[in-house]
Amino acid sequence: IIVEIEGARLRNTTAKNKVDWVPNYENSTSQEYIQLYNLFCELFLSLANSTVPQGSDGGKCLKVSFAPADRNQYNKRFDSAVVGQSTLTFKYPVVLDVIIDTLKSDLESKYESARPQSILKANNAKFNETRVIPLEQPTTVLLSKITNEHTVYYFNYNSYHAYNCNQLTLTILVA
Repeated sequence: IIVEIEGARLRNTTAKNKVDWVPNYENSTSQEYIQLYNLFCELFLSLANSTVPQGSDGGKCLKVSFAPADRNQYNKRFDSAVVGQSTLTFKYPVVLDVIIDTLKSDLESKYESARPQSILKANNAKFNETRVIPLEQPTTVLLSKITNEHTVYYFNYNSYHAYNCNQLTLTILVA
């Protein structure tokens, strides 16, 4: 199972403001990047692990990158927020018999039930299913497009949280 996160704005909940952009967030060897990477991955791995079927390897956080929320704003005013994106992968020892409608329903339910904690907002979330048949091309089917007010998911980790995640894509690979 692959979960892609894009456009997640980061906010420092201790200081109650956005995480300000610094160029070191683009350097994967810098201390600033490593600290934010660890917080970002733990936040989203916990969120995804509460939704995907049990029995996975716990998930891996891959392709993590950070950028200023608005490069033009950053270039002019030097005060842009940080936007993160990542791909989470979950491997299973056996081929899963995933019921897509149930997984879709569980994801939507998590969004709704988590609303009171109020720390991660995902706008315009999309859930895509990809079935991969060996030696054939994958096909993608749009399962759900959830609009603004019903796409709020909240999760707390240390002093950071993410909000305004513009796209959350779930891709399910079935061999």
